[in-house]
Amino acid sequence: MFLAKIKNKFMYITAQNDYGSHWYAVYTRKNKVLYCKKITHLFLPDVKRFKQLKSGLLEEKKITSFKTPQGVYKRHIYNDVNGSRLTISNVMKNAVSIKNNIKIRKY
Repeated sequence: MFLAKIKNKFMYITAQNDYGSHWYAVYTRKNKVLYCKKITHLFLPDVKRFKQLKSGLLEEKKITSFKTPQGVYKRHIYNDVNGSRLTISNVMKNAVSIKNNIKIRKY
């Protein structure tokens, strides 16, 4: 498992001039199935994020590379914007930044 800051255009449909990116936790299950989970910050008291925590869409986790707690979405992402399966090479090509040796614990 590692963290990757992946371009928005690779993960979902956006505006043509969107050059943003988001952090994802990238998992491999038995080195065969690759999937991602989107990560969001929880250090600001945001009404939307705390509603998602209460409803169960987010889990509050402590990720070792961030100083504040993070929200990890429970939904697994297996496909990119075109509907093709995620692969390590595609994720590496479309990643802006990568952090290895990450541990995720319950907060």
